[in-house]
Amino acid sequence: MNYEIEDIVAALKSAREAKALSQRDLSARAGVPQSHISKIEGGKVDLQLSSLIQLARLLDLEVKLVPKKAIPAVESVVRSTASQTPSKETASTLNKLRQAETVTETLRKALPDDSELHRASTVLRELRSFPLQLQLPDFQALNKALKPFDELQRSLAQSKVLEEAIGRIMTTPETFDRLRHATTSLQELRNRLVHAPSATIAGPKPAYDLDDDHA
Repeated sequence: MNYEIEDIVAALKSAREAKALSQRDLSARAGVPQSHISKIEGGKVDLQLSSLIQLARLLDLEVKLVPKKAIPAVESVVRSTASQTPSKETASTLNKLRQAETVTETLRKALPDDSELHRASTVLRELRSFPLQLQLPDFQALNKALKPFDELQRSLAQSKVLEEAIGRIMTTPETFDRLRHATTSLQELRNRLVHAPSATIAGPKPAYDLDDDHA
């Protein structure tokens, strides 16, 4: 695999990990066999242009033909955008969002008419749909707001009988107070992201020089 293709493959893998997607998750969304994605990331198969475009767009990337003299400027913009939130931290936060959503849905099965749980489920789902590129204060606020959900997740995981754990949670008003305050914080963050300049939510998408691509 030549170094130009190697850079593209590395960018695809990094974007997948930043979204906390497994190869299996990406396979299901893209309609590309997991084995093929594994071979692409391992450099064991030629990367066809059609597959590149399909995978890139699912990862909020875009393939563009860029004049060579513009490449330094494009790379500078990409580096600036990527530096807003380290990819490992983004992946960790997305995992926390996913776990919080799972915990909320578990509680909603026991309390299907609870309006606060419905509100929490909605805002968590909306936040997880954003291609997160947060500034540090918002990043810290998000992680702080997710702590009560993380505590609930650990409590449920440690219990041998799920129904008993849910029962204890349902009879503890302080737990729901923390969830309510956390949900309000998440909703405020969600509103800031919606109304923020586009660069705060999703910066310019990477472009690649495909002069040597013969797929």
